[in-house]
Order: sequence, then C-alpha cells, then structure tokens
Amino acid sequence: MTTHVVITGASSGLGAALARQFARMGCALSLFGRDIPRLSAVADACRSTASLVEIFNHDVTNAVEMSAAMARLDSRLPVDILIANAGLGGGDALAPAAGESLDLARRIADVNFFGVINTVASLTGLLTTRGQGHVVIISSIAGLQGLAESPVYSASKAAVRVYGE
Repeated sequence: MTTHVVITGASSGLGAALARQFARMGCALSLFGRDIPRLSAVADACRSTASLVEIFNHDVTNAVEMSAAMARLDSRLPVDILIANAGLGGGDALAPAAGESLDLARRIADVNFFGVINTVASLTGLLTTRGQGHVVIISSIAGLQGLAESPVYSASKAAVRVYGE
C-alpha cells in the first residue's frame, strides 16, 4: 500500500527536501506551494521515484479552501502523513528598524500560524476517525528564543510549537 504524504510549503527549502526524500521512498505526494514554477520543478524531480505526484496552489490562509482541498485529497487517497510546513521567513519576515507594519505582522501570523491551523484542522477529524495517520508541524528555533529582528515571526513560530504540543 502506498503512503500518501501531503506537504505544504513544498516549493522550496525544507518542504522541497522532504518531498524529494518521500519520493525516493515511493510515496504518493500532494505538494502545496505559492510559486507554481518552483513547485512544478520540485514535482518533476520527484516523479521518477514517487508513485504519484500532484501539485496544488491553495492559499493556506483560506480555511474554507484548505478544508475543501484536504477533504478532496483524503477522499481520493487517504492521507497518511500531513506536513504543515508553509510559512513566511527569511527576508519576508524581517522587521524594518521602525518595527513591523500591521500589514506585515498580520501576513506573517496568517501564514505561519493560521495557515498551520487551517491545514491541520482540516484533516485531524478524518485521521482520528480512521485511527491512523501522522501530523507533522514545522516550527523554528525562533519559537523557543525570539529574534529581535523578527518578533512576529518568532511569536508565530512559538504559537505553532505550542499548538503542535
């Protein structure tokens, strides 16, 4: 039986590396990302060894969209592993000298925290009902020790860590 792995934030970094690793294991992959060209490149790299690779460009901050997407995926092929990895970080999460604008702060919190909730909450009921499956939530060391140059990023990762616990 093929293991079905869903990864958000799969177009780069850790998400892309996880996709390639699970592909080498012959898993079926459902990959989510914002940047379709980069996501397509990751999917292409996975197709030679994965049993199935599909890509999706759903907005993790949209609870209704994520819930519908996860329900469709799970109904076609039950999800075995969900990796909630999507997030804003790096240069996208650096605060200018005057601090983060309210718009930037909301965007970081929406993607890094509420995006995880929207992704995970969409599947936990189905996994619980089946009595199997795994949820992996990616946080950051900044969730343990805040970064002065990225206070909202750090707070969002601390929230994700606690939510996961």
